[in-house]
Amino acid sequence: GIAEKPGIVDLVLSAAAGTGVDWQSALHEFKLPVGASVVSLISAGKRDNQYATRLHSVDFERLFSERELGSYIERLRNEWISQFEYVLIDSRTGVTDIGGICTVQLADILVFLVTTTDSSVFGVKAVIEQARVQQQRLPVDRRRLLAIPVPARDESRAEYRRAGDWKLRFAKEFKDLFEDW
Repeated sequence: GIAEKPGIVDLVLSAAAGTGVDWQSALHEFKLPVGASVVSLISAGKRDNQYATRLHSVDFERLFSERELGSYIERLRNEWISQFEYVLIDSRTGVTDIGGICTVQLADILVFLVTTTDSSVFGVKAVIEQARVQQQRLPVDRRRLLAIPVPARDESRAEYRRAGDWKLRFAKEFKDLFEDW
């Protein structure tokens, strides 16, 4: 099951240790009920009682500077792109080390679920701006990072006027992101 197989944390730690767990050994495959399509998944990590310890032991700064973590992640990215039609990564925002890897190094398109709060709107805009600046500093060429904000709650049934106000606010605040598309 999902709990027994290695995940992203385990792949990173194995790359740092030089043991190189094959990312394909971390794949879980699920056949969709319609057609012959298969969805593949790599979890965050092996879910045992040491998961949190492993997660918190990752020293990303040291791994990037001493263990070439950036090269490893770039290799993973290229292999995933060659094997899959789409790669979706569920991550927290880009204010953490792993979030930064997901929003800066791995991403071509960022999709943000935005709630109807000022902090959510401003936070998403800040993460997108920071990710674009950091992506320009990568030692590899990338096209302009695209981002699309998706309203996470539609309160139009409960508060029609307020929902309309937020739709207008999203259109104004994220105008430049929508224009990229």
